[in-house]
Amino acid sequence: MRPRDFALLCAVCVVWGLNFVVSKWIVVGDGVPGGFSGLPPMFAVGIRFAIASVVLAPLLRPIPRDLPAIVGAAAVYGAAHFGLVHAGVLTASASAAAIVIQLGTPFTALLSVVMLGERIGWRRAVGIALAFSGVTLIAFEPDQLTLSIGLAFIAAGAFCGAWGSILVKRLAPIGAIRLQAWIVVCSTPMLLAGSLAAESGQLEGLASGGWRLAGAQAFVVVGVTLFAHTAYVWLLRRYEASFISPLTLMSPVWGVVFGVTLMGDAMSAKFFVGAALALAGVAVVAMRTGRRGQEPAAVAEPDS
Repeated sequence: MRPRDFALLCAVCVVWGLNFVVSKWIVVGDGVPGGFSGLPPMFAVGIRFAIASVVLAPLLRPIPRDLPAIVGAAAVYGAAHFGLVHAGVLTASASAAAIVIQLGTPFTALLSVVMLGERIGWRRAVGIALAFSGVTLIAFEPDQLTLSIGLAFIAAGAFCGAWGSILVKRLAPIGAIRLQAWIVVCSTPMLLAGSLAAESGQLEGLASGGWRLAGAQAFVVVGVTLFAHTAYVWLLRRYEASFISPLTLMSPVWGVVFGVTLMGDAMSAKFFVGAALALAGVAVVAMRTGRRGQEPAAVAEPDS
């Protein structure tokens, strides 16, 4: 890989890693009396997608012939995936979220068997088992015999992202960036309608956010949705998926680094062991998937 391209991939992973912290701050707020109170999860994503829709509007033409299928994919890959992940980071740490969201890769491998009739060899089966065992170790609270509700939401979001990626594979050929534009546009009214029906405090959150909220939204729209995703697709077209996809595991590492340094996330031996198992399993699945010539599982931005 050219040094310039590797630097670009590193920048993408840093942006994705930082996105976990920024997304958590957007929905949680700063906890200071009279400060930013945070945005409800579905509303936060809906506003972000609404802004991105304005930027991506020129890419919507011509109207694709599979528009109903795109709307269905948007409901799962856009609204459900991002809504669940943002709901999860309300209570889950940014560091743990960065690891658990990687379940999208083994989920995609499993769903490809059910929905596409593909087969999983023993190496990918071992990788899937490692990934799930690592995430279970991170999410399980032995003192309370419970699983973290926030991480359960994020795991559900990872499943929806994987399901959505399978639905996207079934669509008629359409450019990746144009497809991204349609998914964002179709997801926006779903998220805002869901927020209106089930959430409260939207206007209070917007009013208290000020320039910091505007800057955070600019980061997730321009940095994550436009720059990182576009750069990743560009790199996938230049290099084999089996080479690129495992390297994106730098993003959860950066997510942990930023979670600890910026959010004060607590670390433990259990977390590190679970993270190592999960990321090792995801790497195995990603490499085997790429060699079989399949589309790699998208790295989910919460923003996958």
